[in-house]
Amino acid sequence: MEAPMLDVRDMQCAQALAQASQAMRRLAPGGVLDVTCNAEDVARDLVAWARQLRYAVTGPETRDGETWLTIRKNT
Repeated sequence: MEAPMLDVRDMQCAQALAQASQAMRRLAPGGVLDVTCNAEDVARDLVAWARQLRYAVTGPETRDGETWLTIRKNT
């Protein structure tokens, strides 16, 4: 099964964090969320937020002018 994808391109930090929080609540423990954004500050805030909640984070990685990261919910 593919991980759900959250597109927060063109969102401000607060809106992106709210969307990510909502998406992570819907995931089962161990679930994965792929996130794409196009603002460096949003990527930085998402990584900090995820690590604060002790989620595993892969990335951020820039591809085709967009930043991608993967967040894994705790088991």
